Amino acid sequence: MDKKKTGDAAAALLAHRISLRAAPADTPSRALPTAAEVVGSDAMPANAQEAYALQDALIRQSGAVAGWKVGGARAPEPNCAPVFASVFWNDKHPLPFEIAPDTEFECEVAYTFTRDLPPRARPYTEDEVIAAIGGTSAAVELLAPRFAAPTTNSELLANLADGLGCGGLLVGQPGAGYREVDCASQPVKVTADGSVALERVGGNLATRLMPLVCWLANHLAARELHLRAGQIVTTGSWTGVRAWGTCRHVTADFPGIGCVELRPTLAA
Repeated sequence: MDKKKTGDAAAALLAHRISLRAAPADTPSRALPTAAEVVGSDAMPANAQEAYALQDALIRQSGAVAGWKVGGARAPEPNCAPVFASVFWNDKHPLPFEIAPDTEFECEVAYTFTRDLPPRARPYTEDEVIAAIGGTSAAVELLAPRFAAPTTNSELLANLADGLGCGGLLVGQPGAGYREVDCASQPVKVTADGSVALERVGGNLATRLMPLVCWLANHLAARELHLRAGQIVTTGSWTGVRAWGTCRHVTADFPGIGCVELRPTLAA
């Protein structure tokens, strides 16, 4: 895909995001177009390289990146997408919108970086990536699909280009420093309006989280991007996708790591 076509496709994605207000409160219940209807059938990515080129163009047009999501531990290669500052919150304040009952969310573990990892020829090691991490947090991602459910590989790649459906990331207060997480033994508990909605041990398909984060650091370097001090990296779902329903207060607790609370703004 040539540079102009990629830029035009990114502009179409951004306009579509704006038309939906990029808010998880709005998008789930709407009849959504296919990705091809948004970006044009001749601009759909044919492979991961084109999807990431389209993602890069969207980053250039969208503004500040607050962090990244990385996942796909069981796939041949992980995947990643930016979390834009416009959809990033901490849990000190209520979310600035209502949450629609059919909005879906996932509970995750996130890392806060306190050092840059700029592009370089030599790949970063896990130890170098760990040394750049300043905190470990519980997080919740709100999903806001902007296309109809993908049915083709090209549509899946367009979803990757558009950020994998991230409509919001809410991060709890970080515990100091990097914390190793054993994905088979780490417990997680989700409470909805005071009642336990889910409690389990394990849940993330990865064995360890750091190989994913290290892959991300080196993947971004190859794209002439990089992890920056202050950015957050969230590392995949522990709970599967869950519907918000009629909740007014959801808590995701990862014992030994931290807790994050979601409180949407009450409707007027």
